[in-house]
Amino acid sequence: MKCSVLISAYDTEISANLERALKSIWHDQILKPDEIVLVKDGQLTKDLDFLIEVWSKRLHDIIKVIELEKNVGLGNALGIGIKECKHDVIARMDTDDISLPHRFLTQISYLEKNKNIQLLGAHISEFEFSENTIFRSRKVPLTHENILKKSRFSNPFNHPVVVYRKTAVLNSGGPINFTDFDDYFLWIRMLMNGYKTANIDEVLLLMRTGNGLIKRRSGLKYVNQEWKFQNKLLKIGFINYFVFGLNLITRIPIRLFPSRIIKIVYKLILRK
Repeated sequence: MKCSVLISAYDTEISANLERALKSIWHDQILKPDEIVLVKDGQLTKDLDFLIEVWSKRLHDIIKVIELEKNVGLGNALGIGIKECKHDVIARMDTDDISLPHRFLTQISYLEKNKNIQLLGAHISEFEFSENTIFRSRKVPLTHENILKKSRFSNPFNHPVVVYRKTAVLNSGGPINFTDFDDYFLWIRMLMNGYKTANIDEVLLLMRTGNGLIKRRSGLKYVNQEWKFQNKLLKIGFINYFVFGLNLITRIPIRLFPSRIIKIVYKLILRK
């Protein structure tokens, strides 16, 4: 079963992080991908352009670089990239995370044995400065039934480690921009279309995190996006008014805490 890897790069990324991410999905993998589709979401820095050029020369036809003149946002960039993928099985990857060496072997083998699964994730571990120093793991529900239950209250997938089938994604409208909730909104649309999902009970990716991530997910701007997202789920009938109210009551106040407090809450409660 052949697999494409889909990545979207933005100009704020650090070239060393992208280099490590690319090494993790090529040099380190037991089962290497058949294709890497890298979308340049707008103009990048000279360092990033140089690095991508180096990898293009190194991998030749394996890597396909899609250059967008202007930044269109993650959801739209992925929507463009997915249509450029040759293969129906597509693995997502962020530009600063690290796929463990057995990731693709594990996920592709699972999909080969479970033809009905259209969206597959796994657990991840998080690090802040060094990939050798893990400070927490983020576990997700394993079965489709439990994924569906959790999805009404929070994201049931770790987005950088998902693998999905292109046909199912496009039939669900594909990735689109929904600030801070692009991936989550796609999973919900796939669930509403009746596609079967699963998570593997294993850590398959190391996610780079830190105060930068916490800051992006806090403050009035994020609260506004949370409000819009919950409203959208209510309008499309994915949640009812009770769940809508419960989500706002439990989620919004946390976003208004100082970053250091949110970090503690994530560690003790949300990411437990």
